[in-house]
Amino acid sequence: MIDGDSLKVSNEKKTYEIRLYGIDAPEYDQPYASEAKGMVKNIALDQQVQIIPVEWDKYNRLVAIVNIGQSSVNSELLRNGLAWYYPRYCTMRVCGVWKETAKEARNKRKNIWSQKKPVAPWRWKQLKYQMK
Repeated sequence: MIDGDSLKVSNEKKTYEIRLYGIDAPEYDQPYASEAKGMVKNIALDQQVQIIPVEWDKYNRLVAIVNIGQSSVNSELLRNGLAWYYPRYCTMRVCGVWKETAKEARNKRKNIWSQKKPVAPWRWKQLKYQMK
């Protein structure tokens, strides 16, 4: 596991760094970052996964949906309030479902949504670099 929205997946030939499509998990120094990373580890480590590639990002990571059985790691993070739905980059059909999944977690005040004013990771990075 790399963090809450990135992981490494290996087959018999190669190891790929995968960025989970359509979501953004807390940054290392944000609340719930370790919980998001822990969830990815708990559900994906040593599991057989199905990768649905979407694109390659500017860091040469495969951006993908990672399925385990009938669910995706992407949606499980949203369902458990450990990632934000990322509308700027989520344009596939499944994104409508994920938006609602994230909304349900927010309404139930799960994890990141239990905070008074949670800050999305993309905003957290902006604020962090403005202070430097």
